Parts: sequence; structure tokens; C-alpha cells
Amino acid sequence: MKNKPMNENHNIALGTTIIIIVLVIVFGAAFVWMYSTDMLFLPDFVEQMLGIGDDDDELPWDLGALSEIVKNGKDAEGEALTFEVTYENLLTALLSAEREEGVHLTAEIEYFVDDAPYSRKLIYSRDKNRFRVELFETLPSSSTAESIRDTLKIGDENSLYVLDCESGESRVISRDGNIVPENEAGIPSVDALLDVVKTFPSADLGEYVDEADSTEVINITDTVIKLVRTESENVYYISYTYSDLDLTEEYYVSLMHRMIISATAKQGGKTVYSYNTTSFSADPDEYGRDELYDFSEPAEQQES
Repeated sequence: MKNKPMNENHNIALGTTIIIIVLVIVFGAAFVWMYSTDMLFLPDFVEQMLGIGDDDDELPWDLGALSEIVKNGKDAEGEALTFEVTYENLLTALLSAEREEGVHLTAEIEYFVDDAPYSRKLIYSRDKNRFRVELFETLPSSSTAESIRDTLKIGDENSLYVLDCESGESRVISRDGNIVPENEAGIPSVDALLDVVKTFPSADLGEYVDEADSTEVINITDTVIKLVRTESENVYYISYTYSDLDLTEEYYVSLMHRMIISATAKQGGKTVYSYNTTSFSADPDEYGRDELYDFSEPAEQQES
């Protein structure tokens, strides 16, 4: 059997090398594009190993530490906290806080149905009356903790654009006062929370009358407002229970940014909903980019 000539072997090796290089470039470019457009999430330790990830949106608060302080009345060093302001002053400060002009955040949302968790990732941007919601379905069985975007919503003063990413179907509807950005994102609204807080009595009286229906008495008990002072800002802890439903809701609210940074709902002692911010920015360069809120639809697909 004759051996292949040296030049032929060299050409085969060179061709194989070129193919491998091209494949690496193509797949590498696809990976970078998916990661840069937030279509692909990587575990934190992988981002640290690769030296990627954005630290500019690092949270100014530690949710774990805040929870420990509220529960134990102590900070991480074991020093007791003192609340030098009155309940009425706390309530006044919270109700008078101004709404942030715009925010950009990522968050983790978890629902529980029959004790089974359903997790989603959220990317949320709001600039005055414009907002953008991207919801991702998490794949817990995936070894790379990959998340796939399944819903995109973009709203302006007049319209709401909704895209089902899986089917590719989209629609544009008229936006009215019932379309609230936080509701579209599946996260708690500060305004809705304040409507409940306004009903809190100075001393827990156990019930209040719904102003919308003076005949309806809603049992709210165990009302709590606490102020936690951190190095960067003040955070409110708010908790109350709907006794008729055995439903307890807990919130951590940033007074500086007038936004809810964490929320938990428990029914019968079991968690049925949780929301936690994982990154946050009030930088206009993050939330104010026009391309975030740009959408267009053919006229025949629009609804009045």
C-alpha cells in the first residue's frame, strides 16, 4: 500500500484546522451575541471564571442581612438596632417618597403551585411612562442554568406591544389606566402596597373597612413597619396578614429609590410567591436607551 504524499497530508491537516477555527469563531460569536442580548444566562461562578458580567448594577443592599436584622433585631456584628423615629414618622416618610424617574433591574420570581416551584427570570426597564418587560423561563434541569426568553412586553403612553417568543405571535393593544408596568412584569407595585399601608392603624386594631365598599370589612392583622439603616440607604420592612385568608405578605422597600426590592407571600405558613432583585440601576444610560422601547407592528395586527 502506498503512503499518501507529504503535500496531501499537509493539505488535509491544514483544511481540518481551518474548519475547526471557523466553527470556533461562529459558535463563539453566537454565544457572545446571545449573552450580550440577555438570551443566555450563565451561573455566577462561570461569569467570574470568564471575567464577564456587569458589576455596575451591584445591589446596594444585602437581602440576606436585611432579613436577619429584621428577624433578630441585630446586625451582622450582633449590635442591637434602635428605631429612633415613631411609627407615624415612618409612615409619613414612606408615603411621601417620590417615584423614581426610571429603573433597570433584573430579578428572580418564584411561584409555588401544590408545593412545586415555578421559577422565572425578569429583566425590567422603566423610563417615565415607557417600560420594557422580558420574562425568561428557567430550566432547572439544565447543567448551565440556561434561561429562555418566552415573553416580551413594551409599553409607551398609548400602546402595549406583546410578543410570544416561542410562537413568534405578537399584538399591539391600546394602553389604558389598567395597564400597570409592575403588573405586566408580575412583580409587586409600590403604589398598590401603599394603598394597603395607608389603612394601617397606629395600633393594630385587627380590621379596617374597604373605602370602595363600606360594607366590606377586611381583616388585616399583625401590621409591622420597621426601618433598617444600612451604609448606603434606609430600607423599610413591611409586613401584614390577611387573617381571613391566612395570608402573610412581607416586603422590603428602598426609600431612596421608592421601589420594592424583595417580597414574599406565605399562606398557611408555606411560601406561595417570592420576588428578589438580583441587580439594579437608576442610571439613565441603563434605562433611558430609546432602542429598549422601540417596536412596530403591521397595521392589520393592531387592536383598538
